[in-house]
Amino acid sequence: MPTSQPARIVEIDVESEFFWIHLTALACWPRDHRKRGEALVTWAAQIMGLLQASGLTAEGIDNLVQASAVTAAARMGITVETLLTLPHAREVVTQARSVPIMLQNLVMTELFNPGGGWLAIGTAAMHGRVGHQFEAANRSGLVAGLVILYCATIRKHHPEMTASYNRAMHLVQTLHAKGKIKVGGDRERKTAWKESRGVGHVWAALWCGLIADEELQTSGRIFTQPAGIELIIGWAKWFHQFATTYRAVGATGPLVPPHEAVTIGNDIPAVEPPLTPLANELRYVAQHYRAPVPSQ
Repeated sequence: MPTSQPARIVEIDVESEFFWIHLTALACWPRDHRKRGEALVTWAAQIMGLLQASGLTAEGIDNLVQASAVTAAARMGITVETLLTLPHAREVVTQARSVPIMLQNLVMTELFNPGGGWLAIGTAAMHGRVGHQFEAANRSGLVAGLVILYCATIRKHHPEMTASYNRAMHLVQTLHAKGKIKVGGDRERKTAWKESRGVGHVWAALWCGLIADEELQTSGRIFTQPAGIELIIGWAKWFHQFATTYRAVGATGPLVPPHEAVTIGNDIPAVEPPLTPLANELRYVAQHYRAPVPSQ
């Protein structure tokens, strides 16, 4: 139905080294800024932990520089102090010592601070549920992404069928029943759609960016090759346009209410994704779907 509510706009820097982390956090928690923050700081802490474990800290680099200087000085027949006074040696030491500082600053600036800093990580650690949240949010996103993807695919390649939410959800249910995906029961799938349809276009684009796994996707041939960041964003914008404007026959509104769909704010244009026809098994299921008759 028509609404005066404005669409949500989220800015994502495609140049950021942590673009995929930010996009994943948005895709998993489109409406919950706090949970996105918990996810960001949790990933930041994991990265910092890996840096520490691998020795990429200020102390670790100093120890490495000292050990390397001792070896090099012995080979050159000079003292370590003399070696470290040489211009080239000073430059190497300075660059080496800047690495952990640069990495830590990058993690802090791009993930830790935007995620809410120490308060957020304390909250995440206290609840200890970020991993479980991610798993549940991933299932919700899977449902929303596939519904939009299947509607777009049916509309493009199978005009003899109505590309409707019910038909697309029936395909999702079929994949779940066959053990291809795990998205819960009927009530869980409907709840997942309502919770994640605002970023369903992001999930649909991510699906198109993956290599097909015939064991997972009986629809097959939907995917082509791993896509770059700009292509993923372009596809997401195309799915956004489709989902917020396409209205199936008899539907009271578009597939996704425009005010719910998150708009990714940048200059990358929408690009039609490489949609291909449904494979035989899913096409048969879609063709034989019959919408439930309303009770009298």
